[in-house]
Amino acid sequence: MDSGARPPQQPAASEVEICDAFQEVVLQLLRLKNIFHFSQSTFNLALTIFSRLLVSVKVKERLLQCVTITSLRLAVKFNEEEELIPRIKDFIKHYGSGYTPNELLRMELAILDKLHWDLYIGTPLDFLTIVSMRSLQSLS
Repeated sequence: MDSGARPPQQPAASEVEICDAFQEVVLQLLRLKNIFHFSQSTFNLALTIFSRLLVSVKVKERLLQCVTITSLRLAVKFNEEEELIPRIKDFIKHYGSGYTPNELLRMELAILDKLHWDLYIGTPLDFLTIVSMRSLQSLS
């Protein structure tokens, strides 16, 4: 008797490569987050910026590292205190990339342009925080 269930298909080689590349991006972002002691929300925003950019444009493989480090820099500028924001040369030093500060600054502008200068997307946690704050205020 055939139940109509098909065996699971193996992912295509390109899907595996994309997953491996994305996993590498996540690990690189985590490494930099830990080196510079950034907040978890900064890491989350960097990953969101990176993901939103990949959905909106096709990024050449040779620029993937530049997009990764730039996504983190933008998230840091958005979330962290100004005195905690590392210089661009410190990012390059710890990231080990061959990019120049000017290349990273140009990439910042390109990402901001593609995302229409809107880096933040509300999360369910943000919603719960707002609701709980308003509930606390109404109890006072």
